[in-house]
Amino acid sequence: MKLLQGPMGYNDLQRQVVTYDLVGVIVPTASLADVIRSKEAADRESSRRSSGFC
Repeated sequence: MKLLQGPMGYNDLQRQVVTYDLVGVIVPTASLADVIRSKEAADRESSRRSSGFC
């Protein structure tokens, strides 16, 4: 079983939330660093291929 090092849930992602104003609608999103960390933690072949860092 692999120990995950990425964000573990909503509260973890909320700490570094990035918001965008899309025509008056505020959209919270995960930070790029959190997205990358979650993909690395998941360690899926498809994520490794699409990242360009094979």
